[in-house]
Formats: sequence, C-alpha cells, structure tokens
Amino acid sequence: MASVLVIGDVMTDIVARADGPIAFGADRRAAIRLLPGGSGANQAAWLAAEGADVVFAGRVGRADREHQAALLSRHRVRSALAADGERPTGTLVTLVSADGERSFLTDRAANENLTRADIPDALLDGIGWVHVSGYAFFAESPRTAVIDLLGEARRRSGGERWPKLVHADYREIPYPDASFDAAVNLFTSLGYLGDEQDTIVLTEIGRVLRPGGRLVIETLHRDQLVRRFTKQDWRLVGEGRLLLEQRTFDPASGVAQTTQTVIDSGGERDSRVYSVRVYTATELVAMLSSAGFAEARCYGGLDGESLGTDTRLVIVAQR
Repeated sequence: MASVLVIGDVMTDIVARADGPIAFGADRRAAIRLLPGGSGANQAAWLAAEGADVVFAGRVGRADREHQAALLSRHRVRSALAADGERPTGTLVTLVSADGERSFLTDRAANENLTRADIPDALLDGIGWVHVSGYAFFAESPRTAVIDLLGEARRRSGGERWPKLVHADYREIPYPDASFDAAVNLFTSLGYLGDEQDTIVLTEIGRVLRPGGRLVIETLHRDQLVRRFTKQDWRLVGEGRLLLEQRTFDPASGVAQTTQTVIDSGGERDSRVYSVRVYTATELVAMLSSAGFAEARCYGGLDGESLGTDTRLVIVAQR
C-alpha cells in the first residue's frame, strides 16, 4: 500500500467536564483531562490504525517537539514536525456541561506559522496520497505553503487530474488487477442485484485492490430497519413538490420495496418502484469472505462507534 502524507494541525486538548451548571465568576468542580489532539494528527493516527504507512507534517512549539513526535510514533505515525521558537503548540479547551453540550476555546498557535520550508518537496518521495486537513487553509502562511506543495505533487503525477469519474457496471470495473489502495461503497449501494450478483461485485472490487487494500462499506442493515421501519412518510422536495414514500418489508427475506411518488404543484404525479436486499452484518461478512477478503470488522458508523440496532453498518474489509 502506498504511503500517505498528512499535513495539518497538532493540538493539546484540555477537556473539562463540569459536574453541574457552570456559574461564571464562581468555582465549579470538574473532571479535567489532557489529551493529544488536532484534526490532522488525529486523521494520521486513524489512518495508521487501519494499516496505512503514514507520514505527518505540522508545526509545534519547540519545547515539546520531541514529546509530540513520541505521541505520533506511539500510533505508528512517522512525523516531520517543525519547531516554532516563538509560539507554543496549539491548544484546544473543551468545556463539557453536565448535559453533554460542548463549547470550545481555540488557540491554534504554532499551527498558524507553518511555512513552505516546514514541508519540503522531499516529503513527497514515496507518497501515493496527500491528505490536507481543512484547518491548514485557515491562516495565510500554512495555506500558501500547502497550495505550493500540492502544485509540486500535481507536477510529479504527470499532470493527471484526480479524481477521475468513470461510469461503469461495478460487476466489471474497467481497471487492471491491483490498481487501488482503497475502495468505498457508501449509503446503501449494495442490495439492488441480489445475493449472487452482489458477491460478484465484492469479488470485482477485491480484484482491483492491491494486497492489503481496504474496502469500506457503509449501509443500512436489517436489524436497524426492523427497529425503525415505517410504512410511509412524506417530505417537501423543492418548491411546490411533495415526495410520498410507501414501503413494505419482509424481515425473512430481507427485501424492502419502496414506491416513491412525486406530486408537483399542479397535482401531476410521477411514481417509481425499487427494491433493495437489506443484509445483516453477518451476511455481508460471509459474502466478503467468499469474495476473497481476508478479514472484515464491523462498526456502527464512520467514526468507529460500536454497531447496534439503532446505528448504520460500516464494514472495513482487508484484501
């Protein structure tokens, strides 16, 4: 799998959870934790946790450069941290009220001083993907530096534009074997072809993944649908138009059928019917195994929360 370069912010998070209403100007007991943070550093750690080889570049205070590098190394992230002699590492204070409401106080500090010298061209050597945290574009210095480095990355790619949009049947993906490091299949994009054909789809996705590549599936699952199934509802879809949805669901077969009817302002109706096979987590894991994936882990969302009957299903499968 090609290495990933992540450029972004490093923060020290101070999380204070009050044991009651915060009274300004007075004292309130709280549980306070000091945690490593920063969206860029967090993204690098999550990528490494999924098996990617990750290099992280950012800027921190000189006094704790070694400490921040050690924290990243603990998560198997190689770091290229610039040391700032004037400003400290960024700090985020999170105030959590007793009812869970969060408020933030942010000092981005050294992150705002990132320069082009902090992210030299050599960082791109051996890199297949560059990920830039959005916060890098908030201040002029890091924004200018990142845009210039991305220009060099584009030059090295031979001027090819990515992403490329290709329209094709996903049972016959028009790319050679081992073309990609990862694939995503989001928002219930399986289930329209039936079990056998969907397994062919998974096999074909596996074919174009490199060894160790990952497939992320995000979908509705049967246990969630059983809990939340509603026979009908409606909503406005643009000025003067109403969308009606009428549904049936057979829990035994796992097939849900939906009739969608759009009614315009003049009363004219346009209807269509579609069906989808809603799989259980167990069924999808078995299909992935049949398709040649070595392992599959199930979650309740893209943030890695636990799977439950009230969550959607996310599966991360490794080739």
